[in-house]
Amino acid sequence: MRLFGVGFVAFIVLVLVGKVYMTVTRPATPLPVAKTLDAFAPGLQLDEPVSAARAKLGSLRFVSHMGFVGTNVSRKQAAEYFPQVRLLLSPKWRTKSAKAAEEAPVDAVELVSARPYMSGYVAQEVTQTFKANPRMGCVRTSTPGVFREVAYWTTKNDLGGAVLVHDWKPDAKYDNAGLVVVSLIMYSGPFDGARTLRADFVASDCATLAGSS
Repeated sequence: MRLFGVGFVAFIVLVLVGKVYMTVTRPATPLPVAKTLDAFAPGLQLDEPVSAARAKLGSLRFVSHMGFVGTNVSRKQAAEYFPQVRLLLSPKWRTKSAKAAEEAPVDAVELVSARPYMSGYVAQEVTQTFKANPRMGCVRTSTPGVFREVAYWTTKNDLGGAVLVHDWKPDAKYDNAGLVVVSLIMYSGPFDGARTLRADFVASDCATLAGSS
C-alpha cells in the first residue's frame, strides 16, 4: 500500500510538471494564427505593444473606442491583398487617450481589403493553415436587413483563431465579384462571438437570420 501511495504521488507530480512545462513553453500566439498573420501582415504580432507595431505600419492613427488604423507596408503581395491594418484593443485600453493607448498590447489584428474575389482566396488559405473547415455565423449591422457573413476558424483547444467577414447578399455567390469589403481578424484566446468581432454576432447563417428578421 505504501509503495502504491508513493507511486501515485509521483504520477501526480509528473502530470503537474508536464502541465507547467506545456504552459511555459506554449507560444503566446497559436501557430496557425501566427502563420496566418505572417502571410498577410508580416512582422506584426498579437500582444505586442502598439508602440512596437508602429514601426511596421504606415500612417498609424488612433481611433477612439476601436484602436489604431494604419497602412500595410509589408513584403510581397500582402500589402496589395490587405492595404489597411487595424490594431484592435481590449475594452480596457480603447477608451484611453491616444498617447496612453500606445502602450496597449494588440488584442487582435484586423486586415481590410476591397479586392474582388478575396473572400474565396483567403478562405482557402486559412482552411489549409488551420487544417479545418470554418464554422459559419452572421453579423447583424446597424442598418436593418443588412448582414455580413462570418466564417471562423479556431485552434483545437480554442486558444486563438481567424475570422473572415464579408458583405452578404441573398442573391450573391460566396465569391461574387461584388463582395469586395472583406475583413480578416486574427486573435488569441477563446472565440467569444460579439467580443471577438466587436459586432453583433449571431451563431446562425445570414440566410436564416434574414428570413427571421
